[in-house]
Amino acid sequence: MFSEVESFYIFSGAAPGAGQFPLHRFPDGWSRFIEVGPGAGEGLLALAQEMPAATFVGLEPDAPARSGMLSLVRERGLRNLAVLPIPVQDFMCTDAFDIVLADHLLCSVPDENLESCIASLPRLMNKNSTLFIDDFFGVEEDFDGRVVACASAGIYTYTRWFHAERVASKIRIVNRYEVTATASGRVIWRDEKIFTRQRGRERTCKDLLDIAGLVEDRSETYDRWLCYRLA
Repeated sequence: MFSEVESFYIFSGAAPGAGQFPLHRFPDGWSRFIEVGPGAGEGLLALAQEMPAATFVGLEPDAPARSGMLSLVRERGLRNLAVLPIPVQDFMCTDAFDIVLADHLLCSVPDENLESCIASLPRLMNKNSTLFIDDFFGVEEDFDGRVVACASAGIYTYTRWFHAERVASKIRIVNRYEVTATASGRVIWRDEKIFTRQRGRERTCKDLLDIAGLVEDRSETYDRWLCYRLA
């Protein structure tokens, strides 16, 4: 049953700005794009539609999110976007990408995997590549459970709840997912993902990127995005 309901994992309530990339920054000569952790992929899907001659890759190891993205790829008939079930740490990159995108990556990766995840980003790049990343590590205070995404697909409704609570020096994050029959409200599938993050981090996003051998490109600025290149 899990594989059947996965296809309804489609976000419609993303945070403001999430998945919005600076399209004007991408000249015609840049044709290879990769996003690390696209989730349900609305941002990358929009880019693939806007730039049909370019090639896009999404690395999404989370099965429900990946399945939702694949359903949208099929629905929109996109042939220039590949969605792979591979963590960036395990992705063997043979040719560098022009643009590497990491939208809300820092707040989605468990602490124990964060440094290895960031350290893997330079392998996707060459001296002409640009990394776009935001520095949001996620909430650090109590956040009462509330619906953060809800979408209907045929006779089913998908809902995601987010909850955060402080536990000593850490923050406990709970994401609860549910698919119900729209007419009756009967629960078809339910899942919960829980992990903890450290509050009051000693290392900033810039620290992690410096350790990985990346330097900030301050020649242009784009709202919440940071731009990095190989040192």
